Formats: sequence, structure tokens, C-alpha cells
Amino acid sequence: MKRDFNLIRLILLALEGDEDAEKKTKENYDQEAIAFHAYLMKQADLVEGVIRLDGQGNPKDYRLSRMTWEGYDFLDAMRDAGLWSKAQKTILSKGASVTFDILKAWLVHEAKQKLGIETGE
Repeated sequence: MKRDFNLIRLILLALEGDEDAEKKTKENYDQEAIAFHAYLMKQADLVEGVIRLDGQGNPKDYRLSRMTWEGYDFLDAMRDAGLWSKAQKTILSKGASVTFDILKAWLVHEAKQKLGIETGE
């Protein structure tokens, strides 16, 4: 299964209490995909919680309890719907693999420009 940053964004928003994001997550993704991404998010220290694995070591169930500092930072970087749409068009749709760190750095850079605080580095 491929990593889906849209699903990660929705899970983080839902964990923060966004009912619309929670609804979209359940409507557009199956339990296997959500559990897999919860597992990845826990590995990346974005969230805390419990992930139950099946006999083959694949995530089958999850219970996320809260976001970590890193999770809030990542969510804050990708929260703005306009900026997220731009990220999808600009870097996520290119077909190339994009790492978590690259995506976050791009989002932070764009947010700084939007706020007029880009340092020019």
C-alpha cells in the first residue's frame, strides 16, 4: 500500500476534532488503509496510540489517543486548504516520491511566504 498524504491530513484533522474530516476519512477509505496510515503516523511520531497487528505483522486495528508536538507542527503546515491544494498540484502530483520531510519543508516555506516572513534562505 502506498502512503497517502491526503489520508494522513484527514486523520490528523479528525484527531484534532474536525468532524467533517472524520466523516470524509470513513467515507473515502477502508479500515485497512486507515489502520496502515495510523501505523505509519505512529512510526513517524506524529501520533500516540495503540496499533494492533494481524498474524502477518500488518496493521489491522488502531486507537489513536493524541497528536504529538511533531504531529501538530505537520498539521499546522498542511492545515490551510488553499496551501494543501497547491501542494497537491505542485509536488504531490508530479509522480515522483516525496518524503515526509520534503513535503513538510515545502509547506513551511510556502506558509512563510504567505505570511510575508520568508527569510530568503
